Amino acid sequence: MKEIARRTRQTLVRALVAAAIPCCAYAGSMAPTSDLGPGEPGFGDGGQVANMVQTGIGQRATLDQQGNGNGASITQGVAGNLATAWQAGTNNSATLSQFGTGNAVSSSQSGKSNTLAVTQNGNGNSTSAQQSGTANSAAVQQNGNGDVAQVKQYGAGQSISIKQTGSGMRASVVQR
Repeated sequence: MKEIARRTRQTLVRALVAAAIPCCAYAGSMAPTSDLGPGEPGFGDGGQVANMVQTGIGQRATLDQQGNGNGASITQGVAGNLATAWQAGTNNSATLSQFGTGNAVSSSQSGKSNTLAVTQNGNGNSTSAQQSGTANSAAVQQNGNGDVAQVKQYGAGQSISIKQTGSGMRASVVQR
C-alpha cells in the first residue's frame, strides 16, 4: 500500500512539473543582421524594454517589439492565461496584467508615444486592443468573469478608459 501511495505521489509530481513546462515567453527584436548572422531574438539597437513574470501553470505570453524605446510588461498569475503584445514605432508602452484563469489579451500598437494598460482579475475575460497614431491612451480593467472589451484608436491624442465590474460585461469602443 505504501508503494502505491509513493508511486501515486511521484506520478502527481511529474504531472505538475510537465504542466508547468509549457509556460513560455518570448521577448526580443528581430534585427535584420547581428554579429552572429541573420536576425536573432534579443539583438537590435532599438533600446526596447521587456519584463515578463509568470506564476502558476500553463501561462502563455508573446511579445514582439520593433522600433525605438518601446516598453512592455506582462504579468500572469494562476493558470491558463494568454497575452500577446506587438509594438512598432517609438516610445510605446504596454502593461498587461492577468490574475485568474483563462484570461486573454491581444494588443497591437504602432506609431509614437501610445500607452496601454490592461488588468484582468477573474476568469475567462478577454480584451483586444489596437492603437495607431500618436499619444493615444487606453486603459481596460476587468473585475469579474467572462467580460469582453474591444478597443480601437486611430489618430492622435485619443483616450479610452473601460472598467468592467461584474460578469458577462461587453464593451466596444472605436475612435478615429
